[in-house]
Amino acid sequence: MISKIRKIHINIPYTLAFVITLIVVSNLFSWALNHDYICIITGKSMNPTIQCHGLCFVNHYYSDIKRGDIVIVDKETEPKNLIKRVTGVPGDHVKFSYGDYYLNDEKNPDIYSEGVPYSFGPHSDYYIEDDMYFVMGDNRIISYDSRAFGPVRKDEIIGKVVFFID
Repeated sequence: MISKIRKIHINIPYTLAFVITLIVVSNLFSWALNHDYICIITGKSMNPTIQCHGLCFVNHYYSDIKRGDIVIVDKETEPKNLIKRVTGVPGDHVKFSYGDYYLNDEKNPDIYSEGVPYSFGPHSDYYIEDDMYFVMGDNRIISYDSRAFGPVRKDEIIGKVVFFID
């Protein structure tokens, strides 16, 4: 009985291109991770929007910050950076009164809170000054945010989240 020997044909140029591409992509990913262009989320303050261990891609060269943007905040009092949503911009009046949230003196329904009280006390009032921003985590009940430490300076915001992967 004669056995057939199969000849395996390897296309060396395509294989080499694939290996080089794989090396370049892994090095770029490693570089981006080490330079905070990619952040791995370790907390639950942005649930349900961004889950713990999700990946965020960050733009450090942003030009403007709008209400609703998700940002990375470097608070010098904290051991690690915080990820939060901007809820108040310069000129805004942010107020918490007996569990309700008011933006510019209008009661503001919020899709992130789902009936969770906002304030840590009966009443809080903030007028957001120039180059300051009010930030909160989407998981309002556990988030450590501007309700606790006040508005953040623009220079404490190190980047805007461009997109994320859960």
